[in-house]
Amino acid sequence: MSQAEIDPITLAVLEGSLQSAIREMRHVLVRSGRSPIIAISTDFSNSILDESGEQVVQGDDQPVHLGSMQVALKQTIDFFGGDLAEGDVIYVNDPTYGGGHQADMTMFKPVFIDGELFAWVGNRAHVSDSGGPVAGGYNPLAREIYAEGIRMSPIKIWERGTMRRDVVTMLLLNLRTPDAHRGDMGAQLGALGVAERRIRELHRSLGAELLRAGFAALLDRGEELARRAIGEIPDGTYRGHAPLEDPRGGDPLDIHCTITVDGGHIFAALTGSGQIDRYMNSYFGNSISAVYAGMLTVFPTDIPHNGGVYRCITIDLGEEGTIVNAVEPSPSSMATSTPFDNIMEAVEAALARAAPERAVAGWSHFCGSTFAGLDSRTGERFSHLSTMSGIGGAGAMWQTDGWSCCSPQCTFGGMRTGNVEEIEFRIPMRINRFELAPDTEGPGRWRGGFGMALEMEPLEPGTVVSFIGEGLEIPPPGRFVPEGSEGRRAVFSRSIRGRDGVVRPIVPHSVVDLDPGAALVSTSPGGGGIGDPRLRDRAAVARDVDNELIGRERAAEVYGYRGGEDG
Repeated sequence: MSQAEIDPITLAVLEGSLQSAIREMRHVLVRSGRSPIIAISTDFSNSILDESGEQVVQGDDQPVHLGSMQVALKQTIDFFGGDLAEGDVIYVNDPTYGGGHQADMTMFKPVFIDGELFAWVGNRAHVSDSGGPVAGGYNPLAREIYAEGIRMSPIKIWERGTMRRDVVTMLLLNLRTPDAHRGDMGAQLGALGVAERRIRELHRSLGAELLRAGFAALLDRGEELARRAIGEIPDGTYRGHAPLEDPRGGDPLDIHCTITVDGGHIFAALTGSGQIDRYMNSYFGNSISAVYAGMLTVFPTDIPHNGGVYRCITIDLGEEGTIVNAVEPSPSSMATSTPFDNIMEAVEAALARAAPERAVAGWSHFCGSTFAGLDSRTGERFSHLSTMSGIGGAGAMWQTDGWSCCSPQCTFGGMRTGNVEEIEFRIPMRINRFELAPDTEGPGRWRGGFGMALEMEPLEPGTVVSFIGEGLEIPPPGRFVPEGSEGRRAVFSRSIRGRDGVVRPIVPHSVVDLDPGAALVSTSPGGGGIGDPRLRDRAAVARDVDNELIGRERAAEVYGYRGGEDG
């Protein structure tokens, strides 16, 4: 049956069925995952792809994963060629094979029906540990990629329906949290199994030809809608720039993006400063994903996020050996937020020139901490990336304020912090303070969201804490905010209050031991604003003042608001 014979109702039913399968995958990961980063923070993503590796449906998950998952599968297909069989399950995490960083581990399963490769199902999950000298996978001390944990080219962990015990055992021996990781692998595998069963059910009800035609029609529709949206942007060439704080302490590094709109197609060219011997380099799969994510912020919300949309975007990462097109042996464990978010900002800055009414202001970057040690309650080692410690405010969009206390833009706000009590139950930590931080928003006619104030302390002696990320010097950028009208802008502030009560600043990009009685004290910036803050709705300013989110002095200075005088 040809694609032209698919009626709209059948196509809608097919799309709904595939989206339902994706949601089931999510539930399996949340309910079965062992590590808090998966079960609580939901730092994972799911996809259903056609036999060639083009993404037909993806979850409402993490953009940082989704754009590069298709890239990683293409690499996997090339790697194995025809050496694939029913019951194979493939695991991959290496940035040179389309991965983001080693802590994001991707599982793919080919779906064979009647002996023929029909589709792929896949998910990528941020795991609690990836090995290497620093727990948690983020190593601010790394000078080469080899110091950031185990690297996996595409490997079969199940072959023809049988687990490769030798391979899985070797992998687990390299990790600090093998029991949790084994559980997380089981959750990933279970999610793939759900999606595979749903595809087989659709095959039985629709037949092979109609189902294949449906996959193609969904991709073609994504392409058609994307080209229509791009066609509404004036043709031309637009340029954007985003700085990146140099973890070595020098002047900011640079990322430039040139967007050329030509009819229904976009050409995006990136250039960046030379790669550095620190953990803020991005390999090709991660950078491609960041460009896609930046584009999706300006597309209408009714456009499906699938491989058909990606057909409309041609990406040039420039010469090799830069922070946006890194090559071995550059470390890259921070890449999925820095410079991922910075690449997004450069793309958005260029698009804001093309379509101001779709502008997106900068979000707070991720500047967090990983806690690791031995949990005496269970006798097991733990490794926990604290999302609470790294989040801030989201940037405003045209006519919309940014969200407060939100995960970074690389996740589109989809990564959760979880309840304080649940974190304390799972991890030997005490959280003494977790609240919105006043006067941290980026001012504008539409303001950015507020940052957060956090205080947390370990309950186990010798807890190893790695301090990672960016946003200590440069606040998230606003859009179309008159120069000099933003007032003081917040940046990340992190310190340790010792057992003696003395508060000492933290050396950025460091690893320290923290004992009970000492605490991490942190505040984060809010997102950037859009437009002149003095044009902000008076009732909205009054609401923030009444809620003690903006002080009266700041309201007067930045927004021109003086309480009763404004009526």
